[in-house]
Amino acid sequence: MSSILYVIYMVLKLDIVLISFQFDSNNQDITTHYADWLIEALRNYEKRNGGLPELVLSAGYTCADANGLVRLEREFSGERVSLAVELLNPADNPLTGPSHPKGMGQLYVVGNGVGKCLEPRQQFSSTGNVTEDRAEKVVAGLAPNGDRRFSLQSRQIGWIECGEINLLCYQSGNRQKGVRVRYESLEERFFEAATSLDVILNPQHTRMSRLHLLRRKVEALSAGTIIRAPSGKSWPVYLGTTNWNRARQLRSQSNLQCVMRNGQPVPPRDIIETENTILSIFPVDMPQRQD
Repeated sequence: MSSILYVIYMVLKLDIVLISFQFDSNNQDITTHYADWLIEALRNYEKRNGGLPELVLSAGYTCADANGLVRLEREFSGERVSLAVELLNPADNPLTGPSHPKGMGQLYVVGNGVGKCLEPRQQFSSTGNVTEDRAEKVVAGLAPNGDRRFSLQSRQIGWIECGEINLLCYQSGNRQKGVRVRYESLEERFFEAATSLDVILNPQHTRMSRLHLLRRKVEALSAGTIIRAPSGKSWPVYLGTTNWNRARQLRSQSNLQCVMRNGQPVPPRDIIETENTILSIFPVDMPQRQD
């Protein structure tokens, strides 16, 4: 008599919220309101949906100082929601960013009964200040035993801050065209780290230039189509969100926020807009990992 083996794979259904804030390049103090705006936006979400989402990714510089972080911890410490936020270093300019890695923002996860500081803090902000040494520190933080990651209901979530997405670059010309890891010496470790994650967060401070190149990078990262990437692996869902400059930019949810899975964008289920914020809700199914 033959026997049949049934394997049950658990699928975690997450409501993920991305939130963007407006700023004014003529008024740098406006960023001090972000923590309060985040609380207001999530309480409005709660009234509209009957509860809070499981995961919230807030665009860069959510907390202008430690007081903002304390307010978020007090507001959501007993709630079943995890908030990924950044604490601005007091020496930073919220519009132009830090001038040195030691001044870059610190990454935190608050709520859900757990407060966690993720290390290392942001290491570089653009192709102009990325170095192999700084890139190695980010990759080490994303590794399976690294401190740039946290767990949400057994799913593993990693963090690449703003311009650190330039760990990846697009090559063309006479070579193979496509997205590759910027430093070949870090390829194997980056692939190991990325394929051990279910979600990778990429909050940004201001909207990046050359959005077409950013899109190619996140498509390749979520689909595993990076040059020389191993086949047969699971690749993380990408979450990205940024702020917009009301003095110079038109607000556009599709240009500010992105969820990418297997190289394809996930559309938002709902968008809640106010004068100061854009909050989008993305339903994402997270199957149990097979590899």
